[in-house]
Amino acid sequence: MILTMKLSENRSVRMAICVFAVLSSVQCAEPRNSAEAGRLEYALSEAGENRKELLKVIDRYSENPADSLRLRAAEFLIRNMPGHSYYKGELLENYLEYYPLLRKVKQAKLKPEVAVDSIVGKYGPFDMSQLEYLEDIGTVDSAYLCDNIEWAFKVWEEQPWGKNVSFEDFCEYILPYRVGNETLSSWREDYYGRFNRVLDSLRASESPDKEDPLKAAQCILTHLRDSVRLYFTMTAPAPLPNVGPEVAKYNSGTCREFTDFLLYICRSLGIPCARDYMPVRGDDNSGHSWAVLWDKDGNAYCRDNDRPSVLLPVAASEPYRHITKGKVYRQMYSTDVWKESLVRSLPAKELTAVASCTKIKDVTELYSSSLADTFVIPDSLMYGGASLPAVAYLCMTSRMDWLPVDWTAIENGKLETDPLMLSGLFDEIVPFCDQCKNGDLSCPNTNCADTYCSQTYTCTCDTVDTDLECFKG
Repeated sequence: MILTMKLSENRSVRMAICVFAVLSSVQCAEPRNSAEAGRLEYALSEAGENRKELLKVIDRYSENPADSLRLRAAEFLIRNMPGHSYYKGELLENYLEYYPLLRKVKQAKLKPEVAVDSIVGKYGPFDMSQLEYLEDIGTVDSAYLCDNIEWAFKVWEEQPWGKNVSFEDFCEYILPYRVGNETLSSWREDYYGRFNRVLDSLRASESPDKEDPLKAAQCILTHLRDSVRLYFTMTAPAPLPNVGPEVAKYNSGTCREFTDFLLYICRSLGIPCARDYMPVRGDDNSGHSWAVLWDKDGNAYCRDNDRPSVLLPVAASEPYRHITKGKVYRQMYSTDVWKESLVRSLPAKELTAVASCTKIKDVTELYSSSLADTFVIPDSLMYGGASLPAVAYLCMTSRMDWLPVDWTAIENGKLETDPLMLSGLFDEIVPFCDQCKNGDLSCPNTNCADTYCSQTYTCTCDTVDTDLECFKG
């Protein structure tokens, strides 16, 4: 059997292609831009008793023709709401105390393990089963959703760069009420009140730069460089969900927390932005995430790894294009309809977190310096089980284990994926291990965008009270 994958040509990498038998057939989905009404009705049917709250939002924006865009925005949020969820509970609130404590510990020139030991000693081990799991579609009420919509439109319409942000980009990169799987809260007015004045000089200028959202983002980053001290570590007391807008203000933690903070700021000011991330790096056992932003012409820029106040064109971003990686994804609010249809056709027990998530977009090619058209796996390395496999996982090594970073279906003995960047990990393709043959590829964190932070890591420069010398998160 010959399997074909698109890979990069940089350097070789050690990975495993893990194949599982899938009994059901793979279905093709409808085009992504079709059946929006059907998806809206499906979302409402999933809302249960909360359906009436979501209908209130639709009814409100259906009354006045002048609210037609707000109605479309409301429908965008609702029809893409299934799949978004969060956790609540006293134990989570207690463990979030780690982040302000970490700031104090770092200021005292102590190791972050001091903060970890304090939290674990005070509250005991972290246990996700003690938390309440809630889905947005069943809990978001009309007042919360309308308030979010009104604030999002306010900044989109009043900021001079709003004219250069399309409605589609507005919906995906400004409008969403969450940035991850954080506990829901109202944050837009607070962040707007704190940071909007930073842009007064830009708005008052006669320069055409004031109509460029990237220039606004640069002003914010310069302000943060001059006024906010970041306390970075890769040590965490537990695999926690996204920390939320209040805790993010402490500017302590990993690259995820710093990225969340910037996303809250930018979206509260009408600056489109998103999170790009790699599930795991090729040169160590951790992942990395960063903010991506766009200029008025739609060109993407990312935050410099070592100079957080600097924005680099993604197309020429040396730190990100040459850092070792397997896949790069963008966290989205909207659902990948085609992928959702494919996932529904597969047995749930054979889906890992990366396969189950339909809220991500593969952007590997943007960060790849070169791509190979095909990668051939010889028959000698194929799993020789009796059943013809129908789904395969691409895995990278992480702490003596395999971490799935991509997947695809196998049809007619052939496998193809989106372009995959290989920037050098090990030096060979390996055959299936016994764990892979048995289908044991469990992931401790079901939130796909955060699989990279599901373990506790320690930065080698934690002894430094850093000014981001080790901002490698």
